[in-house]
Amino acid sequence: MAELNPPLGTTTPEIFLDNVKRADRLVNGPEETVDDRGGQPLDTWRQMMAKNDEVRQNIIPLSKQYMTLAAAQADIANIPEGSTTYYRSTDDSALAIEIINNGGTLEHTGREMPSQYALREPIKEAAHASQSPAAAGVSANDIDDEYEYAIADRQGRIIERINADFIHRFIFPIISQQAKLGSAKGLSGIFYQDDIALGLDASGNVTAGSTETGTSNDMLYGVVDSSGRCLFRFGMNNEFVQNGTEYSTDSDISDDLYKLLTRTGQCLSRYDARGKFRAVLHEDVIRQISQEFGVSEFKKRMLADRVHIQMCGQSLAGGIGSNRISAAATATGWLMPSGGIEDGQTLSVGLTGLPLTSSSFVGMDPTVAKNLYENPLYGVCAQLQGMLNAESAAVSVSGSASWHGEYKISQLDKEGGSPQYDVAVAQSRAYAGYSSTEAKSFLSHVMCWLQGESDITAGTSPDEYLRRLNNLIADYQSDVGQDMPPVMVTYQTGSHTRRAPYYSPDIPQVQLLAANTNPYIFMACPTYVFPYNSDGVHMPGNSYRWLGCYFGKAIFNILTKNAWKPLQPESVYRNGRVVTVVMHVPVSPLVLDTDMVSNPGDYGFEVWGDTDGARKTIQSVSVSGNRVTLVLDADPGQTVVVKYAQGTQGANAGPITGARGNLRDSDSTLAYCRDVTATDQNTPYKLYNWCPIFSLKEGFSWVQ
Repeated sequence: MAELNPPLGTTTPEIFLDNVKRADRLVNGPEETVDDRGGQPLDTWRQMMAKNDEVRQNIIPLSKQYMTLAAAQADIANIPEGSTTYYRSTDDSALAIEIINNGGTLEHTGREMPSQYALREPIKEAAHASQSPAAAGVSANDIDDEYEYAIADRQGRIIERINADFIHRFIFPIISQQAKLGSAKGLSGIFYQDDIALGLDASGNVTAGSTETGTSNDMLYGVVDSSGRCLFRFGMNNEFVQNGTEYSTDSDISDDLYKLLTRTGQCLSRYDARGKFRAVLHEDVIRQISQEFGVSEFKKRMLADRVHIQMCGQSLAGGIGSNRISAAATATGWLMPSGGIEDGQTLSVGLTGLPLTSSSFVGMDPTVAKNLYENPLYGVCAQLQGMLNAESAAVSVSGSASWHGEYKISQLDKEGGSPQYDVAVAQSRAYAGYSSTEAKSFLSHVMCWLQGESDITAGTSPDEYLRRLNNLIADYQSDVGQDMPPVMVTYQTGSHTRRAPYYSPDIPQVQLLAANTNPYIFMACPTYVFPYNSDGVHMPGNSYRWLGCYFGKAIFNILTKNAWKPLQPESVYRNGRVVTVVMHVPVSPLVLDTDMVSNPGDYGFEVWGDTDGARKTIQSVSVSGNRVTLVLDADPGQTVVVKYAQGTQGANAGPITGARGNLRDSDSTLAYCRDVTATDQNTPYKLYNWCPIFSLKEGFSWVQ
């Protein structure tokens, strides 16, 4: 404020007269401002009234509710030039529509205030039952920033999603042999391999390909439009039909926005008043889907007096290349068949067939064995028994093996007529009988699968390997003769760099795929963290037992928590030159560990162009939360493929030379076996979860 002269508070007649004149000009004069005694402008009464009217005119369009565009135009005098306002939408596509005063005429800006109905419609139009109906209580999750939302099953696999453009995507696992739901070639629907079996084109027209359509009164699942009309569906007898779906608000569940029902009133799916996806499929429909399509519910595990672990595979499943280090004192309460874990006709290369040689269960004693190898099964059973004992579970773990070195999967599965498969089934059935005789409950819970190396050497295609792997566990579940279907727990083979002439990582990667697409297959761990022998393909005893502990930890989680997933990628997205890999992290934080595994360069990560096939230069690798961030030297301008732990052709497997990477979590699970290579041989193994070998495209989904 300028200094007044005379100063403020002066009461001379001259000052009084000057103030009266100034007040008269402020109230009655034509000016917008009048200077005070210090020379600073003061707003006159006219200026203040003009400003108030301007504010009033700007507020009125925001506070008034115009029912129509015509009503707003009639009030144009109160909508200043360049100001915007809204009028109510005449339909449910929007709540309100924005308009702007452009030279006295109200024009649309193109922006709308969305209504709840409009936001809900993309979900309604995509309504259909989940392929994974067994996971009742499917939850929504934001698996990837690319998606507005996604629906996933209990294993975390995306079932369906709506992307950022509000386009619905089917992402379903196999539902009937090779049939699956998906979107391709401008069509969405049911595909057999690359050919459409039944679906919709971009105009909403139904195309059935060569598939015959029929009628049915009931429905396994269906796809409906926004009016509740069925677009297509599966009937109970596996026939395709186009009617029979009902849309209902269901008075019994009053908070539902809508639900999808069969004509018999069975709920297929519903959204509650908060827009939350709720229970999927009535249990009767689940049972019918399981019978018709072979898609079975993942049965919750239950414990028994005795739980059995079956070791199957090739040479690493037998511990070839090692000397036994385990002893009976490694754990308490565990069991084996009399005569040792290799129950059957046995050579140094593995089991050759029936008959079995056992007659009962006895306490586990690794020194009683037909081979002198350190079978990983000892570590599996010791770790699982120790963790169950810590929970006071009152369960005895039993284990047996049926393996053969250098065999491909086609030489070990039922389809190939394998005697090793026959031995595995016979072992499980016999041990159930031994337990019954002793008045003990028994469940054969797990087939441990340590195999894949010979298929890399033979050039087995990943599709064929995946097919046989899925069939192997399905056959075993059927043949062991119990209501509780066993699961398969596999490792990820890591010696492909030694497997001439192909050296391909395809088999390790398809093992990871199997664990993410079959609810009965789990991956325990990759193998690059374990030291290998000088041949680069087999392990010493300490590594085999350490590997077994990883299996035991995974199996404990499956049996007691009905779930297990290792550290693994869940999505890949890119922003210019910044590539982000979102991980499933069992125990935070993520760590780039160069002490246990040497750095092969960029911590094992590679980025390749999907179009030009060229490897891109990574400037930096960092971890934060559940994300790995790869910064490239330039924007690749194309979709990228992120690879991890691919390895160098000809290199020995293992943590120093093999196909490897440095990404792990911080799992501190106690190992119940000791590391005999440590300075202090009472040191337990570390059971961090290490990231598996992978090659995944930007925007991938585990269910293709």
